[in-house]
Order: sequence, then C-alpha cells, then structure tokens
Amino acid sequence: MRQLKIILLSIFLIFTVNNLRAQEKDSTENFIQNSSAWLRLGLGKSYFGPTTNISLSYAYKNNIFTARFLKADEFRFGVDGSAFPEPSIGFKEFGLLYGLSQRNSIVMMSASAGIAYIKGLDRGREIRYHDLYEKVNISTVGFAYEAELRVEFTSFIGMGFTFFGNLNSKRNYYGGMLMITVGKLR
Repeated sequence: MRQLKIILLSIFLIFTVNNLRAQEKDSTENFIQNSSAWLRLGLGKSYFGPTTNISLSYAYKNNIFTARFLKADEFRFGVDGSAFPEPSIGFKEFGLLYGLSQRNSIVMMSASAGIAYIKGLDRGREIRYHDLYEKVNISTVGFAYEAELRVEFTSFIGMGFTFFGNLNSKRNYYGGMLMITVGKLR
C-alpha cells in the first residue's frame, strides 16, 4: 500500500512538473510573439521651428512604452541681410510616455501620454522694435502627448506621421512630424 502511494505521488509530481514546464515555455513564446521594440527618427515642425525626434519604444500586446527626445531650434535664413529677432528660440524635451495601439494588417495607430522635462529659450516682451526681446528661460516639467499613424512596409521598417505636443506652465507647444521607424514592428 505504501509503495502504491509513492508511485501515485511520483506520477502526480512528474505530470505537475511537466505541465509547469510546458506552461513556462508557452508563456515565454507568447511573450516573445506579443512583444516588439523599435527606434523612430523624425523631422517636423513646432512653434519653436524645425523639430527633430529620436525615440525608443517597447510594446507588449497593445501597450506601448516610449522614451522620446525632441529638439527644436528657430530656423534662421536671411539672404537680404535683415536682422533676426533676438534671442533665438528653441527647446529640448525628454519624455517618458505610455500609450495604447491598434493594429490592422500593415497599419498601426497609437496614442500616448506621459511626463516630460523641457529646457529651452523663448522671447518675452519686446525691448526694441521687431529685433530685440526679453530672454525667457524655460525649465519645467510638462504633460507630453503624441498620436501616430504608421504604415509598416515590412516587419522591420515603417513610415508614418506623428502629431505631438506638450502642456506645461511656461510654453505649451504642438507640432507634426514625419517618422521613419526601424525595429521589430510585428
């Protein structure tokens, strides 16, 4: 009787261990299938002028986690010798965003929001008519957001348009950007 109990217990333990190992393997494969990561490079326009973007994103199922860096500087191109308003304006932003995505075949749409640190320079009140303004330093934390529409040409490369912005206590801004995306997209 004791030997039968030991044999039954051994069989039960073998099936339990094998079942747990199978679930772990299935869970790992499922995780890999539902995960993706990519790098985005973008060029666009905001209040501050031409804007560039570099961001890293990780997605699991429909959840997206993004670290983004935006930089914008006023575009100054004068062929007629006229003076530019001073100071030159620009900003840098580093943000961490969370969002949701929806995928349909080769098209991906997403919306994300999060927190960002902004550092930059803006113009304040006019000191001299049309060319000299008060210098306003910007250094604040804001609410960053973005919405993206992307077409994925392959499972590793895509291109799309992103609408982005930031709400903060110093200078709210928004803009649009053409993005190239490289990585494991699907």
